[in-house]
Amino acid sequence: MKDAGSLTEIKKDAIDKNANIEVMELESQFRCNGSNGYLAWLDDVLE
Repeated sequence: MKDAGSLTEIKKDAIDKNANIEVMELESQFRCNGSNGYLAWLDDVLE
């Protein structure tokens, strides 16, 4: 799926609503098909 909204649009909307914004670079993404480490942790926690 495509992401909705460009950085410019998101910043404009945030400024219009007097929201604080902080742009960050994500090093990884969380998805249901997570990393093997996460899946192992989840299996351990939920058994």
